[in-house]
Amino acid sequence: MKRQRRGQATQRPGRAAIGSPLADLTWQLRDEHGTAYRRTGGSAESGDRLDRQRMQWSPSPPEQSGRLTLLATDTTGAIVFNAEIPVPRLTT
Repeated sequence: MKRQRRGQATQRPGRAAIGSPLADLTWQLRDEHGTAYRRTGGSAESGDRLDRQRMQWSPSPPEQSGRLTLLATDTTGAIVFNAEIPVPRLTT
């Protein structure tokens, strides 16, 4: 089997190359204040049984934000993932 370098598809005899379903989704980050978040980086990896995606967003949430919402929509615009994320507070 050919060694796989990061970002390259694995070539295996008898198997069709299948992309990650996560790559076809549109991701959005929202808060209750309407902050305009944009993706500034991240990475993805895919295997036979696991797909993983890391995302970095900017700017940081406003101090008064209590929660963020991460949404993923498919190509038809249907929401396929919707999760509320509490914003951690620094303790002094």
